[in-house]
Amino acid sequence: MKTTLKFKKKHNEQILKKFPVELIESELVDFALDCYVESLKNENPRITDKEIKEKIMEMISWRKRLSKV
Repeated sequence: MKTTLKFKKKHNEQILKKFPVELIESELVDFALDCYVESLKNENPRITDKEIKEKIMEMISWRKRLSKV
């Protein structure tokens, strides 16, 4: 277990030396949104782009409310 954590720490440090944190966070958000949209499409293959945007806006609104608590 300790070697795994040491490996992860070393690997993460190498990545952070090459890329700014903001870029990594941005890419992770893009990936998460892509996964969310894909799950919406799998759940309802007939979902429209408008409905997807509404769902994303609902999620953003929900997240903002949670951050205020």
